[in-house]
Amino acid sequence: MNLEAWKAWPWRWAVAALGLALGGALLLWAFAPRALEVEVAHARIQAYEEVVEDDGRARVRERWAVTMPWSGTLERPTLKEGHEVRAGQTLFWVRPAQPALMDARTQAELQARAAAAQAAWQRSSRQTEVALVAWQRSAVAAARSVMLAEQSFVSRAQVETAVLDLQRDERAWQAAQAAERAALHELEQVRVALATANGSAAERRAVSLRPAGDASGDQLQVLRVMQAHEAVLPAGAAVMEVGDVRRPEVVLPLLSQEALRIPVGSRVRLSGWADRGGGPSHLEGRVRLIEPAATTKVSALGLEEQRINLVIEPAAELPPGDGYTVRAQVVVRRAEQALQVPVSAVFPLPGKPAAHAVFTVQGEQARLTEVQLGGRGPTGAWITQGLQDGQAVVVFPPAALHDGSRIRAAPRAQ
Repeated sequence: MNLEAWKAWPWRWAVAALGLALGGALLLWAFAPRALEVEVAHARIQAYEEVVEDDGRARVRERWAVTMPWSGTLERPTLKEGHEVRAGQTLFWVRPAQPALMDARTQAELQARAAAAQAAWQRSSRQTEVALVAWQRSAVAAARSVMLAEQSFVSRAQVETAVLDLQRDERAWQAAQAAERAALHELEQVRVALATANGSAAERRAVSLRPAGDASGDQLQVLRVMQAHEAVLPAGAAVMEVGDVRRPEVVLPLLSQEALRIPVGSRVRLSGWADRGGGPSHLEGRVRLIEPAATTKVSALGLEEQRINLVIEPAAELPPGDGYTVRAQVVVRRAEQALQVPVSAVFPLPGKPAAHAVFTVQGEQARLTEVQLGGRGPTGAWITQGLQDGQAVVVFPPAALHDGSRIRAAPRAQ
């Protein structure tokens, strides 16, 4: 169709112009920035708690290791884990160890030594009798010399010689007695060696419970049996452990950098055990002791960690037992009036990794706002500067969100 035909129908120019306008508007709408849909929460003033949470374990306060009092054969213990025991009760029986069996040559040597020791003892006995007779004779001579000296029949020097002879013979008699006793002991030693080699097994002896300190031993239970079968054990070997399970304490191993922030006396919330018989499922406690020495443990990722044990004193009685898991929340810091936002709303400020920021909602736009943190808890962040009570912030800000972006706010899902 030529130009004259278009001029003949002028309404076609209007249709073309309208089409071009609609196409341009469609292009503008397609490439125009759209509002991002975000979740919004509000800053609120409420109580703030910063806690350190981890799994601890219940531990018996006092436990006693029952050991072998002497080397010997342990008979199979009849007590098992969980059995109640009392002071004075027999825990297990022990047969003292016997020396090794001797061969015929060694036994013949011992018999010869026994005969020699018998002869030596008899000789010492006769020598003691001879020394006794000599001492008695010197005593008679000294008494006679003293009597004659009183009558002036002998000189004083002769009396002194008689007294010295008496003292010499007395010492000789005492030496002979000592030699006789030594010979008798040597004879008994050889006889004991012979009797042990030829004798039967020694009589077994009982090992009973005698708790130390102020423990009464009325509510003790067997915690662990290290030797459950008959065995030959040296003196001091541990056989079983007993303890009072009625009032356990809680041991919480924490990373050293977290434990150093917690002072003694900090408040603790304990939970995580099974509810028995309608008892409480959680209770309060206090940090009673922070052990000074750290231990190295390997985490689930294979990394070595330094952990310090916190000993927690429960305010009420825990379920009786030893070693079961307890969930502990240690309150590091608390503020009654603190402006808080969800912790998911706070992120490092771009360009300043040490600073923090949030996206606040101003109309239909998001504004990047720098804030100062007073602390960060499990769910809430304490804002000390930069926000006001009731101000709306973006929770979980998407990566496409920046300062000045158009947003469409949606309430935060509970």
